[in-house]
Amino acid sequence: MKTVHIYATCSCNEQKRVGLAHVLIERDNVKTPMTFHYQDTTSKRSLVQGLIDGVLQLNEPCHVVLVTS
Repeated sequence: MKTVHIYATCSCNEQKRVGLAHVLIERDNVKTPMTFHYQDTTSKRSLVQGLIDGVLQLNEPCHVVLVTS
């Protein structure tokens, strides 16, 4: 079974409650960067949702290693 690494970092404007997550998916020595935008959120929620959205990009069973900043 393949191993996939998902790296995530986030930022959030706490006043406007707008956040985003930068996600990097690394599988088979191929790195795929992605950015997800969120409304009405917090910094921690943006980070967790970014990891979830990264996992949802996978289309086959694999071992997943989640890495956050």
